[in-house]
Amino acid sequence: MGRLSGKKFHVDILFALALFCAFALTAIVLVIAGGTVYKNTVVNMNKNYDARTALAYITQKMRQSDENNAFEYKQTAAGDTLLIKQVVEGKTYETYIYESEGYLCELVTKQTAEFDPTGGDKLLEVSDFSIEEPQKGLFKFEMGLEDMGQVEFFVSAESE
Repeated sequence: MGRLSGKKFHVDILFALALFCAFALTAIVLVIAGGTVYKNTVVNMNKNYDARTALAYITQKMRQSDENNAFEYKQTAAGDTLLIKQVVEGKTYETYIYESEGYLCELVTKQTAEFDPTGGDKLLEVSDFSIEEPQKGLFKFEMGLEDMGQVEFFVSAESE
């Protein structure tokens, strides 16, 4: 009987060890799968963040200064540029939104100052920034965002 119970003891240990290994392997696979899903979620959230940020930024700038003839589409040394004019305490300021060296940029100057595209603040990495005005008061923006491709959106002037 001593020999039989010894073999049973080895089988019990092997079964418990196999069960533990199966559990550990399943846990490792689930952790790796969860990490991959999390990584993909973060990448997609960053892509969407870039698109939403560009859209919200330009839209907000236009809404802040939505007065008759306050903004216009203009060709400058930087290419397609959104020009927003604001009067603050009797002085007129111009805000230029444009693409320079792969970034969406903003430059605020006095109306009398010369536009220098290298002096703007870099806001967001973009490429192929373009603006159209398909009809009066409606602006179409297109830009390339890294890993997301071309994004386009429309903003209308509410005061028109």
